[in-house]
Amino acid sequence: MNQLRFLLCVLLSGLTGLTFAQSTLQDSLVAWYAFDGNLIDSSGNGHDLTLLTGANTSFVADHSGNAAKAIRNIGSNGMKSGYFTDSTWTAASISLWYKHDGFNQLQVLLQGKEMGFGVVYRYPTASVLKVGSFFSGSSATQYQFPGDSTDTSWHHLVVTNNGDTTEAYLDGYYHGMMLESLFTSSTGANSAVYVGCSNSGYAFRGSLDEVRIYNRVLSASDVTKLYSGVSGISETHADMNRLRLAIYPNPGTGLYEYQLNAETPIKGSLSVINTIGQVVLEKQVSSPQGIFDLSSFATGVYTVRMTNGNEVIGYQKVIKQ
Repeated sequence: MNQLRFLLCVLLSGLTGLTFAQSTLQDSLVAWYAFDGNLIDSSGNGHDLTLLTGANTSFVADHSGNAAKAIRNIGSNGMKSGYFTDSTWTAASISLWYKHDGFNQLQVLLQGKEMGFGVVYRYPTASVLKVGSFFSGSSATQYQFPGDSTDTSWHHLVVTNNGDTTEAYLDGYYHGMMLESLFTSSTGANSAVYVGCSNSGYAFRGSLDEVRIYNRVLSASDVTKLYSGVSGISETHADMNRLRLAIYPNPGTGLYEYQLNAETPIKGSLSVINTIGQVVLEKQVSSPQGIFDLSSFATGVYTVRMTNGNEVIGYQKVIKQ
């Protein structure tokens, strides 16, 4: 445990000393659907959307309340781009705002047909509908976010994959990661991006805004810019203010060690949440590193949430064996 702690502290402390290259939100932007009263690809790459048969869409107020700046889909289908391939990609990211109508069924917000990525609402357990993302070619194994079908507020979601690891952000905060290989199409003959549905239906019932697809990994500061709408924020400022939560060993059988990328004391709590959203363990924390015990818990996947005061500063999935 002491050796793990030492290696982890070296790794995380090194993050604060990195010099980040400046990037813009246009870098490696493959498609961008702003839905500002149209279905145009604002990236300039020509991947404009067209309505599919059965689509029932209307332009509505966006996540900031601006009239006719987002799209709502309530039909049995959605929208589709023209030819679109990711055969040469080595990384990918998806950023979008979504507002669910609360309609309780399997739904697809975004799918790259033959490209192996997407954002979906699925049932991880009976009667529990959760939003998740995938890059591996199958939505059967996906990164799942908290929340369920009763949440009808606007949320900002970002998922990235560097080729073998997916990282996730929800509403501007780093949420966690999972090992996931990036699937890319071999031919792309029928490749297309479906927005508001999948290629086989499963339409999303709700609103979408600012859908962006990249063939690179978005940085934490990119996420801050996309969430806040402030494009001038510096890389260093954004990354220093995003606390990463690491947990080791993971998977584990009992004792876990947590470590935040922070040096100053915190005053908050660590909560362990099961797959149906129940808090099954909560402890007060005052240090950016410490230990918690899941020895008596059933095997499965849990979410660890860290807060500092009233602010959520980190999420991470843990596997109890």
